[in-house]
Amino acid sequence: MEYNVLIVDDSKLIVNRLIDVLKELECISFVSAANSYTEALSLLEMQRYHLAILDINIPGKNGIELLNFIKENYPTLTTFMLTNQSGSYYREMCKKIGCNEYIDKSNDFDQIPKLVRNYFEAVMTNQ
Repeated sequence: MEYNVLIVDDSKLIVNRLIDVLKELECISFVSAANSYTEALSLLEMQRYHLAILDINIPGKNGIELLNFIKENYPTLTTFMLTNQSGSYYREMCKKIGCNEYIDKSNDFDQIPKLVRNYFEAVMTNQ
C-alpha cells in the first residue's frame, strides 16, 4: 500500500527538505504541503491523507489548534508534530491531544524517514 502525506509548515526550506526525504520512501505515493492553518483545512477536505506532519508555529491558528481539529474530524489520521518547541510543555500537550510522534526540528529531523517507515510498516503488520 502507498500512503499520502500532508506537511503543514510555513518554512519553505523545511517543506522542501521533508518532501525530498519522503519521496525517497517507497511507501509514500503523494505529498502535499500547506503553509497555514486555513490552507491545511482546504487540503484535508480535498484529499485523503494517512499522515500529517505539523509545525506548531504556523500562520492563522497554530499547529496545536490544527492538531485538535484533525483529531476531532479525522481521528484515524496519524499526526507527527515537527517543531522547534522542544520543551516538555508542548510535547505533553500534543501527546495528550493525540499526536503520534513529537519531533524536535533541530535535533531529530534526520529521524523522520525512520519514524515514517516504522509507522507505516506497523500499520501494514496490523492489517
